[in-house]
Amino acid sequence: MPRRNIEQELAALKALGTCGTTTQVQIASKKALRDRVNVMVAKAAELAGALQLRELVPDLCAAFDRLLENAAATDPQCWGKNAIAKALADLGHTECEH
Repeated sequence: MPRRNIEQELAALKALGTCGTTTQVQIASKKALRDRVNVMVAKAAELAGALQLRELVPDLCAAFDRLLENAAATDPQCWGKNAIAKALADLGHTECEH
């Protein structure tokens, strides 16, 4: 199985945020929010907040809950959780349903 190039994937997601359509960014961000790599989740959350993608609030909440499970292993530096919390604040969302 080929090894993932996370840096390349992050660069592509970032580029999509500046030159992609809203639909393209939403689709890519939804996928990245489900990724097992916390920095991918963090980049997607950053885009959601910066671009005011309110449609992604349920995905952000689900990713946050997932990162809380076994948090020391899934998001040890809290990059994903911190980015999601900031994105939710930027979107004016104050709480997630559990």
